Amino acid sequence: MKKLACSYRIKRFYQTGTKNRYMKLFLLSFSLVLCLSSCWSQRDISSLSIVIGTALDATDNPEELSLTAQVVKPTEIGSNSGGESSSGGGQAYVNITQSANSMLPSVRAMTHSQSRKLYFAHNEILIFSDELAKTNILDPMDPFTRDYETRMDVQMMISRGKAAEILDQNNELEKLPALYISGMIKNQKYNSETVIVTLRDFLIATLSESAAPIAPIIEIFEEDDGNKLLRLDGTAVFQDGKMIGELDQKETKGLLFVLNQSSAGVNTLETPAGQVVLETLSTKTKLVPVLAEDGNIRMKVQIKENVILQSNETREDMTTLENIKMLEELLAETTRASIDAAVKKAHLLSADIFKFGEAIYIKYPKIWKEMKDQWDVKFSEVGVDVEIDTHVHASGGLTKPILPGGYS
Repeated sequence: MKKLACSYRIKRFYQTGTKNRYMKLFLLSFSLVLCLSSCWSQRDISSLSIVIGTALDATDNPEELSLTAQVVKPTEIGSNSGGESSSGGGQAYVNITQSANSMLPSVRAMTHSQSRKLYFAHNEILIFSDELAKTNILDPMDPFTRDYETRMDVQMMISRGKAAEILDQNNELEKLPALYISGMIKNQKYNSETVIVTLRDFLIATLSESAAPIAPIIEIFEEDDGNKLLRLDGTAVFQDGKMIGELDQKETKGLLFVLNQSSAGVNTLETPAGQVVLETLSTKTKLVPVLAEDGNIRMKVQIKENVILQSNETREDMTTLENIKMLEELLAETTRASIDAAVKKAHLLSADIFKFGEAIYIKYPKIWKEMKDQWDVKFSEVGVDVEIDTHVHASGGLTKPILPGGYS
């Protein structure tokens, strides 16, 4: 009898456990169904104006700014290539401009003349005019960092002249100027001569105790035949929310080396025998703060650069050990010159565009605590020592140069 009673209790225990498991599973499934039963934030796409590019300009009234939004026209987007459209040759976009005392009132004011609400979730680029950037960039930028609809990975840049005019430049490859500009920015990783900065990057640098924010510069330039094109040229440097200076292309290249963002590029070297072109395969940069005997901080910049011989326009074999060593020395000199130029400009502006302060904080936190309040002054006193290790790894499909009549 005791064995039967025990077996009965065990059986009842498992039956009760199974019922409880089924009940828990039912309640979990029911709660998930409740979450999926409706779309509380649903908005019909036909009621929205999809913004793909935004430009902000100063106005004659110092209390106002001008907002230009590039909006897609769905009826003009077709399968044709370039700037042509699929319905009678109309543009595939429209630029809407409104002025107000800040960004959000400008957006809301557009509803007085538009049938659709602006939708910024697909915005690709954010352009500030240099005039506005030199006055104050943080106030007009603030709404883009707070609104849940906007993205923090939007590409940020500064225009020489009116930012709205940048969004008006048509091209033959893309129907939408904003997408063309976004593609230009993304392609800069192949030459390492232009900084790529998102809204998130700029915000992080702004909130840093030491780093100075930077952004690429875009401009309209006119060719000899009168054709106008867009060009990325230089880097804008900021301090306390204002643009305080620029780096040219050479200085920007040096900046990217120090920031460990020079992943590719072309190096044209003038040798005694003629011109040689090297292509960068990879670079690696390490910042090492060094405490000198006099108590001052020096920054050691260690760079490893790997390249291949892409073009030999001389009549000499550049794959000999002697010529390889010569090319490596010439390349190191070129890299060092660009870094020295960038450091000189940064010291002149008293702007830590290299993030030296962050490197010092990591290695010498106590020393950084003592100097951070005067970092704008201390930064210009930091000496920089550059160590470059270059390697030419290959010469392509040929070793010797192409000579008429072959090799003797």
